[in-house]
Amino acid sequence: FEDSKSTVWIGGDGCVLGIKDGREFTSYKKNNTFINAVEQKNKIYFITDERFIIEYDILKATFNEIDTQFYDLFTDIAVISDSELLIITENNKLLNYNVRNKQLEISVWMNDKDMQRGNINLITDKNGGLWLYNHSGYMWYYNISNQKLKKLPLIPNDILKSIDLERYNVFIDSKDYIWITTY
Repeated sequence: FEDSKSTVWIGGDGCVLGIKDGREFTSYKKNNTFINAVEQKNKIYFITDERFIIEYDILKATFNEIDTQFYDLFTDIAVISDSELLIITENNKLLNYNVRNKQLEISVWMNDKDMQRGNINLITDKNGGLWLYNHSGYMWYYNISNQKLKKLPLIPNDILKSIDLERYNVFIDSKDYIWITTY
């Protein structure tokens, strides 16, 4: 992961390293695997495989460990607003994390029964838009600018039954046309 200050962050089993100008300048050790990271308002949020969010303050150069007390494996993270992050879990949950009050709760997006049908995958496009899909035949698009979620039916149920796992890719071309490829 590369942040807005050109620091490269490398996470793995038990440690995340910050590398600037080819040299390690900071690290954080934790007995978990670092999975992914996002940057929001001079802070970087790292998720680990087990319930922890590690917050790095770019301006203060400090780490803060947050134990979310949510006992599920985190698999992905994305920014959804100025104050909220979206976290995906291994057990097909979407969680909203409020960066101001450090509260984690199940996302209202989980009210959609189709969102609960399989492993949730995330694609972030070049404009910061989020594309979520699972084994339901639907894809959900979240426009970060207007904060609206749109459900797109892409694969009919009769065809979906013969597919072992949906695979999508999203590409936005130079004219801002959106291309979605599928299985």
